[in-house]
Amino acid sequence: MRLFTASAVQPAGADFVSDPETVRAQVLEQMRAFSAGPYFQITDEKLGLLSVFDDLKYDRADVDMVSPAMRKHVVGKLGPLGFHHTSGTVLEHAEADMRVHIPKFHALGASPFDIARYTEKRPQDYCLLTPTQVAC
Repeated sequence: MRLFTASAVQPAGADFVSDPETVRAQVLEQMRAFSAGPYFQITDEKLGLLSVFDDLKYDRADVDMVSPAMRKHVVGKLGPLGFHHTSGTVLEHAEADMRVHIPKFHALGASPFDIARYTEKRPQDYCLLTPTQVAC
């Protein structure tokens, strides 16, 4: 019977698995480097807010929403760090147990103060917003 009993086998590389908090700290350190550029940055780590915009000129007729070009820019920056789309409005880093939520745009009768009100965000998650939405 001893020949048929399996010993406790650990998967290959199990010694190198990091806890999510360690991975999250490493990812955040890499994300902080984005703040050197003007278009994408962490605006508030405690509140979990990221800011992205596509033009350095103010246009009062501009719609205050994360455009497809902004989204593509962010995916291009976060993708190499290990983030993947899990839905149209969520980027997730599985190893860091971290998500970036892109709240849906509400055009009619919505206030920029309400943009993230109904987003189910955990303490380690971030919301991707425009600078005006972040300010609100």
